[in-house]
Amino acid sequence: MWLKNDDECKQAGFSKKPVMFFAQKDFSDDQIKEICAGLENGLSKNQVGIYADVKFDDNQMREIRWGFEHGLSLEQVEIYADVKFNWKQMGEIRLGFEHGLTMEDVLFYAKEKFSDKQMREICWGLENRFSIEQVGLYADEKLSASDMRYIRVGISSGLSVDQVFFATDTNNHGYPIADVCNWLNIGLSTAQILRCKELNISVYLVNQIVALYKMNITSDEVTDYIEHVGNDILEHAEKKKLRENITFIMDSLTVDELRELLVCAENIQKDACSNDKAGITLVKKK
Repeated sequence: MWLKNDDECKQAGFSKKPVMFFAQKDFSDDQIKEICAGLENGLSKNQVGIYADVKFDDNQMREIRWGFEHGLSLEQVEIYADVKFNWKQMGEIRLGFEHGLTMEDVLFYAKEKFSDKQMREICWGLENRFSIEQVGLYADEKLSASDMRYIRVGISSGLSVDQVFFATDTNNHGYPIADVCNWLNIGLSTAQILRCKELNISVYLVNQIVALYKMNITSDEVTDYIEHVGNDILEHAEKKKLRENITFIMDSLTVDELRELLVCAENIQKDACSNDKAGITLVKKK
């Protein structure tokens, strides 16, 4: 079956006459352009036949065509020449082969469950000579590509397996993975991070604490500062709670009770009110 006549192929911008091979009807103009491009660039009948199928859109066709044109083998191209992959996923698999990854490496991330951005993070780790065990620490479809990137950078910076496990255990520390990886890279210990959580120190304040490491502050001094910040937070919380309680009490008093309370407070201030007189029983207004 002829794919298209010579004139149509030339109108698409290609001079070489198409060859006869197993093809299907109803290709779009963009799909025809990709098929003609393969023929124009010297791909074989079998190579073009791999992607000359209406099940592939023009972008997927292009990724398959580029694989052949860049010297990939049929076995390598067939790993991603599958409609279950979108064209961006195909591109990440193709680039893995082109950058020298082995079949085992590529098959580790050539899975539909990974987005193209997640594939890229795994691919970069493998390209940087991470072991499968190291890449496996973040090759989890439940992690965002951004979190994967911070873990990958953390491993490159020397984070241990235990530190990576700690960073990804958000149920333990309660902070964003990206921030925890950054804090560990800078020098904060897992114990210090957990203490920050206990003291309800916000991400913003932890970042301020971590900034102390850039000022040549020792780890012990940072620990002391964490306690200082935590005490300030607790004190603020207690003051807020006290203000709320006072507001509740004031709203619960009668006018006479409020006057009595104010008079007693004034007497206490002057040391003229005894403890007995100060013992006012506050009854909630019914």
